[in-house]
Amino acid sequence: MGDGERPVWAVRLQGERESRHWGKREMARRLHRALGIDTGERSVINLARQIFDWEKGLHFPRDWAAAYAVVFDTTEMRLFGDLPDSATRDVESAGTVNVKTRPEDGDDAVRRRTLLELLTAMSAGLVVPAATMDAVFADVENAVGGPGPDLDVAEWEHTAWEYAQSLWVWPVGSMVHRLASDLMSLGAALKTGPERERKDLLRVSAQLSVFLATEFEDLGRPTEAGRAYRVALRAAEDVGDRHLADWVRGGMAARAVCERRPRHVVDALARDVMANAGGVPGVGQLKVLSAHARSCALHGDGAGAERSLRALSTALEKAPAEVTTDKVSAWGWPEANLRFHEGLVYGVLGDPKRATDAVEHSLSLAAREKAGGRLNSELVRALALVQDREVTEGLDHAVSLAGTLPSSSLRRLIVGEILKALPDDRARALPAARELAALPTSS
Repeated sequence: MGDGERPVWAVRLQGERESRHWGKREMARRLHRALGIDTGERSVINLARQIFDWEKGLHFPRDWAAAYAVVFDTTEMRLFGDLPDSATRDVESAGTVNVKTRPEDGDDAVRRRTLLELLTAMSAGLVVPAATMDAVFADVENAVGGPGPDLDVAEWEHTAWEYAQSLWVWPVGSMVHRLASDLMSLGAALKTGPERERKDLLRVSAQLSVFLATEFEDLGRPTEAGRAYRVALRAAEDVGDRHLADWVRGGMAARAVCERRPRHVVDALARDVMANAGGVPGVGQLKVLSAHARSCALHGDGAGAERSLRALSTALEKAPAEVTTDKVSAWGWPEANLRFHEGLVYGVLGDPKRATDAVEHSLSLAAREKAGGRLNSELVRALALVQDREVTEGLDHAVSLAGTLPSSSLRRLIVGEILKALPDDRARALPAARELAALPTSS
């Protein structure tokens, strides 16, 4: 079959691969890697044979289309174009991919298909199907109150540690499919094994679920984030780890603030955490106090925000050194975080002088690796400039920053406050204001 007889997408698949000087086996390895799946050489050879058929146009790579798009750094639409219904997935109304899981195909096949469904839905901007989310978390949820795993706990704990080091450093969304893959592997391990290791593995599952929830949240997927947080809280409470449960609730509170949920949602989470407070404060207590301060500010309660900031400062003074000196990981909460939240609270409350001073202090302390956190501080500086009637300078500063990194839930909140602080219609009509409002960061 010549190029003129092959489908355009088949010619494009071969051309994209050959332009990178990859053989079919290397292409197979990269497709597997796109899903975070480690496979043996036999699987690579089998997939390479399928690649031969796909590039000949004999079959459409329906189950691998999303992985192809990731490997070639493009979208499915650009790679494959408009396809007949027979070559694509069914799509329900409300933008949800219709998924049918086939457990009889074997655990590996189900796991691979689940990751493809997750990746496909997210790359297309669709709601992740409930069945796909069920598959990601099912075994972890079933293990709550069930048997434990026969697995190297230390290895899983190291995996969680690696994710904690990366969460605030890697680009938003870059860990989703790896986390989903690891959660399914961990869930499968929780089906059987000795009871003595069950709690340690559930503890890790809570941590990974929070990391996945954070990724979903930053990608603007509140439904998926909420599901992941609920699984994390159930696992943390099941093992009886109060500090871990408080850490989960702290993340839930921060999420509620960024989603501008009613104040009572954050208040309730803060009460749950503070009711257990005593002794040495943990990261969860620091997270929930900072979220409560932001919530008060967003609802115009300056006095409440000040009280929460004072309580946060006191708690930080009492927190252990391993928390306050950890400037990078998700398990640390250094002074730079306190100063950032002070700056954001004062910026929202319309006190540009104190906001700017706090931001300067935060930037002087923040780790260089946390590019996203430093960008957020600079956006608060832009908010303070607008509050101080330096509208053009503030907008220009925000526009110059907002597109340099992917959007996140907190970034969207700050940009929203900048636009809200514009004094009049004339300011809102400025080109920089319109440009800022049109950026994905503002949505």
